[in-house]
Amino acid sequence: DSIEEDAFSNWQKEPTNVQAEFIGDRTIRVTWNDQLGIEGERYHIYSSNGVPTNSQQFATQTTYHGFVNDNTETYDIVIGPEVVSETGAVLNWYIYVTSEAQYVHINGSYEYTGLDQNEAGPIEIDITAPTRPQIITAESRGDLGIVAMEWGNLQETFETYQIWRHNGDPFEDSSISSGDEEGWELVLDDINVGLQNSATIIRNVPIANDSEQDAWYAITVCDQFNNCNQEILEGLTSNSRIIREDSRAPTVDMQLVDEEGNLYTSPSLVPGLYTVTIEVSEYLKTTPSIEVYSSGGYDETDGGELMTQTADNELDPNKGPEYAYEFRISNSEQASDLSIVMTLLDRADNQGTITNTSFKIDAQTPTISVYAPSPSSDGSKYLYGNKINLMFAAEDDVQIADLQYRFTFNYGGLTGSTSTSPWANAEGITDVNGDGSSLVSDMEFSAGTFDAGQHAITVRALDTAGNQRTAQVVFVVDFCRNNLQGETVCAFEEELKPEPEPEIITPSMSEPPYVLVWIAVGVNVIIFIVALLIVQVSLSGPKRRKKGDDDEDDDWMSEFIGTTQDVDMDDITGTGSAAAVKKEEEKKSESNEPDEDDPFAVNVVQRKTRRKKKIEEEDDD
Repeated sequence: DSIEEDAFSNWQKEPTNVQAEFIGDRTIRVTWNDQLGIEGERYHIYSSNGVPTNSQQFATQTTYHGFVNDNTETYDIVIGPEVVSETGAVLNWYIYVTSEAQYVHINGSYEYTGLDQNEAGPIEIDITAPTRPQIITAESRGDLGIVAMEWGNLQETFETYQIWRHNGDPFEDSSISSGDEEGWELVLDDINVGLQNSATIIRNVPIANDSEQDAWYAITVCDQFNNCNQEILEGLTSNSRIIREDSRAPTVDMQLVDEEGNLYTSPSLVPGLYTVTIEVSEYLKTTPSIEVYSSGGYDETDGGELMTQTADNELDPNKGPEYAYEFRISNSEQASDLSIVMTLLDRADNQGTITNTSFKIDAQTPTISVYAPSPSSDGSKYLYGNKINLMFAAEDDVQIADLQYRFTFNYGGLTGSTSTSPWANAEGITDVNGDGSSLVSDMEFSAGTFDAGQHAITVRALDTAGNQRTAQVVFVVDFCRNNLQGETVCAFEEELKPEPEPEIITPSMSEPPYVLVWIAVGVNVIIFIVALLIVQVSLSGPKRRKKGDDDEDDDWMSEFIGTTQDVDMDDITGTGSAAAVKKEEEKKSESNEPDEDDPFAVNVVQRKTRRKKKIEEEDDD
């Protein structure tokens, strides 16, 4: 027989100590203690709205939220945006935690829904955002560097407020915006007033230094459960306001006008009537004051006077208000620095003090000094290939406006016609003091650009009042070279010398030309003597040794001289019949007579030897 086991009848199958709390942010936190006696169970969380349910209606009157495994004992129910309070009142919820056993039962796992000890409630749930706050006043305080804001207290419990800023136009497309839209910047957060029950709340928002712009400011609120109303509306009775952030002191565009009404641009003031005109960058709370005085004792305003408004320009958004003030400089004023001080206060209580020290009372002409080039009076001159350095300096009690120079070519007309170049602005200028009161110019020119001769350079300095001073230096440029005698000859110096008188030169017999002549004469005499000796020797030549010698020996003088009347080319060249005869004679000569040199044989193309004749065996008788 089978036996049915019943492990469920008399067993409490629920968790104990179920608790639930609304913690804000649309979240309910549920906690419990796991049931005893089993392991591996699963816990399911449910809720019902308004009234508790029972086990019979549990499936139809509850909302399922999720489950966790054993040993967790906590679960957060997050209320979705679809859940709302139609009236704005709090909601009352009941929370249920059931247990599901995972071991095998007749029908699988088992979830007990008896609802004996597993519920908590009612739980008050506040998911309704507060109403929008309303801005009462908002203004920029530039002197304090803040925007001061005041709005109405909503009298919520422990609510917090937020202040937003938008530098653009959040209502360009619609009159409704939100703090989470692009462009809004949270500048103050968590303004917690606690239980404060005052009618209004005041807070100050710091603004950046030197800031001047239009910006939208808005107030939003969150209650103690973090239900936030981020909606921002446009309008004077809403929670937003456009404010002119202004922490920048007013500025001016200043001009000085002379008594003819012309703009005065020179920094130096000569005696006359002047008018200070200004255009202010923004509208002022009060009329600006002005002081005009100098370091030399001049004081036109004696502590300050109010300027006169000449135009408000309210209808011109591109211009600010305009003011003017007149003052006079007399002939007796000393040269000194002039100060013009103006004090202005704008509508945001930013005070600006503008001081202008760019003008001076001028009473002196500038001074000028030339350091180079070296003057010709010092005996110096510049040669072709050299650089001519021009260095000069000028000083003024106020300011030098221009340094200029020009050249005078062939100065004095010593070597040609004189010409002058136009004034040119100096280059290579150094501002010694940094204020234009002392300037030094340093330039170089090539000496090759000048003709050889005397030239002059003139420099001048002009101050800002139109006073000027000039200086001049005369210098010499020359072209020098060495002549054959090793002397240095300079073109300009030579041109200045008078024409030399003709010099008669009478050379002596020992001068170099005459020495050469004597040598040539001596050589010719020697040659003549040698020629005579040769002729004498030739006339006293040897006699014939025997009569009847061959014809070639008839005239030994001809052989000495080297010529003959009958020239035999075959004999000279050693060819033809003459060659055969000659060879036969040579054989006979070689066999009968010893060799003997003939120093006078010149016309035979062979070794010069004296021919031997056959000695006849005859007496000379």
